[in-house]
Amino acid sequence: MTAMSESKQQQLLGTQSISSLLFEYCTPAIVGMIVQTMYNIIDRMFVGHIPHDGALALTGVGICLPIMTLLLGFSLLLGIGTRSRVSLSLGNNNLLRAEQLLGNMTTMAIIISIVLTILSFIFIKPLIYLFGANDLTYPYARQFLSVILLGMTFNVVGYSLNKVISPDGSPKVAMYTQFLGAAVNIVLNPLFIFVFDLGVTGAALGTVCGQFVAFVWCVFYFTKNKRSTMKLRWKNMKLNKAICLSILSIGLSPFAMQVAASLVQAICNHTLKIYGSELAIGAMTIVQSVSMIFTQPVYGINQGSQPIIGYNYGAKKYQRSLQAVNKTIVAATIFMSVGWLLIEFCPLIFIKIFNSDAQMIPLAKTGLRLFLGALFLDGFQIIASYFYQAIGKAKLAFILSMLRQIFIFIPCVLILPRIGFGVNGVWMTGVISDSCAFVISLIVFIKTVKKIKAKEKY
Repeated sequence: MTAMSESKQQQLLGTQSISSLLFEYCTPAIVGMIVQTMYNIIDRMFVGHIPHDGALALTGVGICLPIMTLLLGFSLLLGIGTRSRVSLSLGNNNLLRAEQLLGNMTTMAIIISIVLTILSFIFIKPLIYLFGANDLTYPYARQFLSVILLGMTFNVVGYSLNKVISPDGSPKVAMYTQFLGAAVNIVLNPLFIFVFDLGVTGAALGTVCGQFVAFVWCVFYFTKNKRSTMKLRWKNMKLNKAICLSILSIGLSPFAMQVAASLVQAICNHTLKIYGSELAIGAMTIVQSVSMIFTQPVYGINQGSQPIIGYNYGAKKYQRSLQAVNKTIVAATIFMSVGWLLIEFCPLIFIKIFNSDAQMIPLAKTGLRLFLGALFLDGFQIIASYFYQAIGKAKLAFILSMLRQIFIFIPCVLILPRIGFGVNGVWMTGVISDSCAFVISLIVFIKTVKKIKAKEKY
């Protein structure tokens, strides 16, 4: 294997103060994720205010969320898996390996997205009903999802490439990519929805246009931009089994989280439809959207810190790696605690962003306060699970990522509504699963830190 001379930026990952590095890398990533959050929820904000049909249209978009979450999982499977491997490769001073990872990831993204698009169109009607639609909401869901599927290749490839820009030493470029996509979406959504009167179809068109712009930007960065250390080369796009498996082994954890989230959303939609109404599904859409407002910036902290954690761990500078993860945990916990206080005491501020229907508001208000009742614990849970990805411990990352969604959440959401709690049983599941996952993750994390500190001594 051919080694490279480290760039100045990469050398700084191993020498500059951790606080300075975290500020430099996390700030653009956090801003980027805030923008990305707006990009993801802007559809719901505008759709929920469509005259006369806002509540049903919002529910229709909400029904598509499990499907979109599942599709996003494939982007994370490739993007985060490659990002972690690239960080470790650059930490080991191996540019060739990093470029092979980039090329193989791009090829896999193209193949997977095309296959998924074809399969989704073939089974679009049963999929939509499977994820909670009824005859009233199906037309809205179908209109929205059909357009989203047409842009899937741009979304999967562009999103995956953007995840690898930050460890290449250009976190601000990764942020600009998200700015571009979000700006296009924010400008076009109201234009398509209200001016051209395209309704939910217009919302989806705005999203796809934003995805296309981000895709073009990312391809340009890795092919023509002089700032990129790695280059996307044809010779590296030929699939290599070992490289693909190395990407998938790390990416499996975030992918599994998305699959689990999709399954959870689908089960919640069905349960809410049985014990409530289609408006209860709309309320859950609001709850999930508000949750994103606070959780996505924490994922930004993760994105910014992972190159620092991964590089220093790969370079056997374990103390620096631990220092980085500890600082991110503190920052994430403070941020989530502020979010929790705002939700508990000022829920209407968030609800009315999405919908002002008199029947929807009380459902969403109860849902926010109960479902996100342990939000202040989620900062640690998120950082801990992604920490194991950064240091290459795929199995442990996978187990922790599954802990909340599969082992705790699903049993609770299946049982509580059926033993007398009804719709409130769905809302209570959020706080129960968050609390239990926090305790278990804390125990595992403390044991891991002790082992890493022991390594440092030797």
